[in-house]
Amino acid sequence: MSICDSGLEDKVFGTTVPIKIEDTHPLVKLSNFIPWVKLFELILPDLKSSTAGGKWWLGRKLKTRMHLAVYILQQMFNKTDRQIEYDIKDNAAYRIFCGEGIRYCKQLALSM
Repeated sequence: MSICDSGLEDKVFGTTVPIKIEDTHPLVKLSNFIPWVKLFELILPDLKSSTAGGKWWLGRKLKTRMHLAVYILQQMFNKTDRQIEYDIKDNAAYRIFCGEGIRYCKQLALSM
């Protein structure tokens, strides 16, 4: 055996780390199985009625795909809001499940 002592006194710094999540990962499979459009249709009336003054088209955009995915993860793993927020920042598979990499530039034409 040879012993290497390099790096013991070095500091580490935050950086970008490429992590591959395979298509066979359970959360990738689940994400592709969930009927996101149907879920969106189910929650849309509630979202519209829960905004101040009923003006749901004003303000910052709510990425409903991401919103639903975070909620599903939170319920699956029994996490608090703060715990799931931390976990999503820390877990690449969670981020993919929540739609990282999906382009959110499509504008939905919703009737007022």
